Amino acid sequence: MSKQAASVEAVLADLKDFQRRTARWAFDRMFADEGAALRFLVADEVGLGKTHVAKGVIAQVIDHLDRTGDERHDIVYVCSNLAIASQNVRKLAPRGVEPIEGVRRLTMLPLAQLDEGDDTRRGINLLAITPGTSLQFGRRTGTFPERALAYAFLRAHWGAEAMSGRPAQRIFWHGIRSGDPYKRLRSWERWYRPQIAPSLDEFGRRLAEADTARDSAGEPPVRALFDELVAGLAYKRSVPWRLYQRLAELIGEVRRVMALVGLDSLRPDLVVLDEFQRFKDLLQTEPDSLAAEMAQQLFNYTDPDTGRSTRTLLLSATPYRMYTTSGELEGDHYEDFLDTCSFLFGDQARVDRLQHRFRALRSALTARDSPDRAEALCGEIGDELRGVMARTERLAATPDRSGMLDEPETAVAVAPVDLRAYVRVGGLAEAVAHHEPTEYWK
Repeated sequence: MSKQAASVEAVLADLKDFQRRTARWAFDRMFADEGAALRFLVADEVGLGKTHVAKGVIAQVIDHLDRTGDERHDIVYVCSNLAIASQNVRKLAPRGVEPIEGVRRLTMLPLAQLDEGDDTRRGINLLAITPGTSLQFGRRTGTFPERALAYAFLRAHWGAEAMSGRPAQRIFWHGIRSGDPYKRLRSWERWYRPQIAPSLDEFGRRLAEADTARDSAGEPPVRALFDELVAGLAYKRSVPWRLYQRLAELIGEVRRVMALVGLDSLRPDLVVLDEFQRFKDLLQTEPDSLAAEMAQQLFNYTDPDTGRSTRTLLLSATPYRMYTTSGELEGDHYEDFLDTCSFLFGDQARVDRLQHRFRALRSALTARDSPDRAEALCGEIGDELRGVMARTERLAATPDRSGMLDEPETAVAVAPVDLRAYVRVGGLAEAVAHHEPTEYWK
């Protein structure tokens, strides 16, 4: 057994039986020889250790990539909360793998020394980002390290002469109150300078694309915006609101460019989306924002050398609304479910087929002579969904609520008398103007 294979077995051995089964199933589906699921959802109930399952999947992915000759493995963990991301990324790292520290935003990724893999290094790049700071910018000015990096990029791209004046530097240290802000900015720029050298050509290309998009929208190019700010700040002690809006626009635009440069440096093999329902707007199959477009670039990456596509592992106990009523103004649980399936399948034809089967199942369940047809349709729907998702939950039907965790060998059958009893109870509830007392699936 190889050292990496032994490491995988050690990670899986630390998992509970049901976690290990889920981790193996998710990996097997995502890397199947035929009909692989590029996206897989682990929807285990809260508290059942989805992060541990993800660690098991990551260990298997690293081992698989090693065995197939891939020398560099990029794994991106996406979480809505920066503090949780920092905490969980270390939990996800198999033994011997150190997450990339100090990079929680795609804008800062050009500074990361990504491991390409050689005789002495493993070539594993595990990093955590949050959508709010990495993909959604608006006109926010970001952190001082981001602005200092923007200054370093623009100084290298436009030349020192354009960026050396006090008004030019003031754009990027605006808001810093302690110490000598000019000195701090210059110090950070000198530190960043050698680190960004490999990314300068890509920065120039992405900046030119941004200018093209701004021209189409009737906006001035980034350099004209910068020159306007330098002229406006030349004789002012404070930044007027109008100029601050332009300053935020400039910084926001350059931050977007830096984020795209960071994305371009990644070759993601696996993306882990934790509690993805908090940023489902980024999962649109037809993105309507720059943030969604950037997210799709991350999810849909294909390595030009190997042809290998990114796998995406989604973690959420509540991936879609479980139930809504006609009286609720917002949300539709069925549409939400189908939207999730659309992202998982990545194929509208499969979603249409799933909808057709659900409609056929409804018809079969309401027809007295179609139990066999209903049973067959349930099997087909189950097979389709198990290919892209798995869920484990605690069941009140067993004294210790571990029915699904232990998976006892118990045959469960539904007889016609059970369905008739369900209909009678439902009729009684309707007669007394009470809600349905028992969910149909129970």
